[in-house]
Formats: sequence, C-alpha cells, structure tokens
Amino acid sequence: MTMIVEAALEKLKEGNTRFVKGQMQHPNQKPEYVKELVKGQRPFVCILTCSDSRVVPELIFDAGVGDVFCIRNAGNITDPHVLGSIQYAVEYLDVPVVLVLGHTHCGAIAAAISKKKVEGMLCSVLDSLEPVICATPKGDEHYHDCVVNNAKRGVEDIMNSIPSCKERIRSKKLAVQAAIYRIEDGVVDFL
Repeated sequence: MTMIVEAALEKLKEGNTRFVKGQMQHPNQKPEYVKELVKGQRPFVCILTCSDSRVVPELIFDAGVGDVFCIRNAGNITDPHVLGSIQYAVEYLDVPVVLVLGHTHCGAIAAAISKKKVEGMLCSVLDSLEPVICATPKGDEHYHDCVVNNAKRGVEDIMNSIPSCKERIRSKKLAVQAAIYRIEDGVVDFL
C-alpha cells in the first residue's frame, strides 16, 4: 500500500478510537471550511454502510464535512447504483479507501434470516441478502457470521464489478476493506 492508502486507513482507526473514548475532535466542521468545499470535494474514504440510524460514519470515525463519500442503504447492499457510486468515488474523486461497513444488530440481516414474510419494495432488500444467508453455515454464530459475510460479499462485488478497483489495488493506490461496527461499544473491527 502507498502511504496515502495507509494514512487513510490509519485516519479511520484513529477517528474511531477517539469516538470510543469520547475524545472527538469534530474536524472540518467550521463554517469557513464548509465554504471552501464549494470548490470541490476530496473525501479520503468511500463508505458503503447500512441506513440504520445508529450507524453514522462521520461520527464513528470522527470525520468532518467533505471527508466521507457515504453510500447508505438497508443491509449495505451492492446493486448497480451503489456500484456506480463507488466507481465514481474511485475514478473521479480518487479515494484511497473503499470501506464496506456492516454492523451488529442489523435489522435487515435479522429479517432475511427469519424469512419473515414482507411485501412491497422491502422484498428486494431481503432477496438481495438471501444468497449471503444461504451461503453462511448455520451454527451458534450464524447471525454474526451473516453480518460479516455480507460485508465481505460487498468487497467481492466491488472487486468483481469495478475493473478500476482491481487496477488501483494492483498499483497500491486503493484498499477495499470490510469492517463491522459494534453498536454495543462503538468499536469498528476491520476484517
């Protein structure tokens, strides 16, 4: 990895440590900084995560306005729109890190495991999670393993769908990483 990629990953880890310790710095949030963003954005990370209101990347990584190119949907699912947004972040914003961030206590994963009967557009969310649920061996940690495997599947989908990601990883200009946010204590476990 290049120093830029390593620095971006370290920035995420340090920000999460500050969040967990309650020592947040709230960077890049002053009005004068926000005005500077009119000229353009330079996020240091693209994060695909769940829409869950308890999972707020800018807070859990103690990041500021313009730092995170964030894509959110129930279950942090990769679909063509999400993949296109990630491709934009990689190719046009030159982010050095793409993070697929799953989380504990994910309602979408729990609903998909339970095979609860739902109607309407919610069916597409649960249908998208079904392959991960079916591919994850059943056992004492089935739910947790499904959360982890869903984040890992997101990384695989990115790698298999966006050729520029493979190229940038080979040239050490990009890291595509899975992680799990533990709602119970605020810690992010990088996988």
